[in-house]
Amino acid sequence: LMEQRDLVGELDFQVEYLLNPISDKLALVPRSMADRCKNQDILLNRPIHPDASYVIGVDLQISPSVDSDWSVFTTLEILDGEWRIFEVNRIKGEKDYQLEILKAQAQRCNADDVRIETNQAQRWFADDFKKINYLQQVTTHHTGSEKHDTQIGIPSLRALFSNNIIQIPWGKGDAYDDQQIAHTRDLMSLFIDELSGWLYDTEKNKFISNARHDDTTMSLWLAILSARDLENGGWDVMGYV
Repeated sequence: LMEQRDLVGELDFQVEYLLNPISDKLALVPRSMADRCKNQDILLNRPIHPDASYVIGVDLQISPSVDSDWSVFTTLEILDGEWRIFEVNRIKGEKDYQLEILKAQAQRCNADDVRIETNQAQRWFADDFKKINYLQQVTTHHTGSEKHDTQIGIPSLRALFSNNIIQIPWGKGDAYDDQQIAHTRDLMSLFIDELSGWLYDTEKNKFISNARHDDTTMSLWLAILSARDLENGGWDVMGYV
């Protein structure tokens, strides 16, 4: 067993071989922290706010196989110092179908920027989206070592949730009686599940995802990169686009 621990790392060894639960304190965004960011006054797919800005983060599935990751498009509403999740599409399908979904999502809020990851085979999607959607700005991002940077990478999400800058739509009332509340809570619960699945690996000295998927987190992070650039007065100030 000790040889296996050395092979897979301490965190994976504890979970997979000793079946030990991981403390919520090791999570990138503990559930208790995410719970404090639930906003009962807003739902997904709410009306556009005239004073808000909107950005979209796009994390694409790489493989069309059934067990592959999902494509996730996350719209952030930037208003009064808060970044509120506004709309989410989590889909699988052919390229043209995904392009049309994203086009409609961008046009619905007149997005200020659509940030699309262009690692591996994903560049074709960004190129095609630029061709069919000339109304919104499209910025590409090639993910590299900055993903693990404490100031702008995945680890920086913790501070945003800790300070209630990210707002999670939740709504009031009973989800059984309202389809919009049910839809909102289903998607936001998935976001929280995947966020809490990012755990700190003390041996690798970074956060890694132990969730089945990490698409919602990646999509949210790309939207946050865009929001930061917008608030800093430009779309390439971080030097990673």
